[in-house]
Amino acid sequence: DDLIAGSAKLGCRLVLSYPDNGLLPEARETIGAMIRRHYGGEAFLASLNHYHSSLGGSKGQEKYQVKELIFAAGEL
Repeated sequence: DDLIAGSAKLGCRLVLSYPDNGLLPEARETIGAMIRRHYGGEAFLASLNHYHSSLGGSKGQEKYQVKELIFAAGEL
């Protein structure tokens, strides 16, 4: 929320990428609400299939598939 608020306060464009299965619950709705609150409008939203690294996890998969959410706000 601080990142989005700070970007809006500076009048900057924002492009933010976040996985739909990240630590933030209901990321699509939560980040969308933060952008609406600070930028005063809807964010552009796209999603794409992507692979994340397990960061060297010793067991299990080296990479796993996620749906990456791409948010854009501000004058584009």
